[in-house]
Amino acid sequence: MFEKRGIPFVLLDVVCLVLGGLPLAAFNLGKVRPYQRGFFCNDDSIKYPFHHSTITSTVLYTVGFALPISCVFFVSDFFKPRVDLCKKVDIPHTSLQETPTNGNHFESQLS
Repeated sequence: MFEKRGIPFVLLDVVCLVLGGLPLAAFNLGKVRPYQRGFFCNDDSIKYPFHHSTITSTVLYTVGFALPISCVFFVSDFFKPRVDLCKKVDIPHTSLQETPTNGNHFESQLS
């Protein structure tokens, strides 16, 4: 049912989930209480002036669309296999021919 060589990886996944869940369990079970202090609405040290928008919608949309598209383009271009244009490449042509005897209607044959 299970492959023997995959069991250590499953155990590692379980250990990582348990270690990652320990902080959440500690907070949810109430063993660790966060420090809470109050504030006053008229406290001048926490007041900031209201700005309607610090980043314009044009900049947001331009960066939000252009940055991911350009990243995909440049990364895919970086990992594209390079072809030496000076070297002649002989690519075999394929042709489809009917072969009703073997059950396949078409068979690819290299010419």
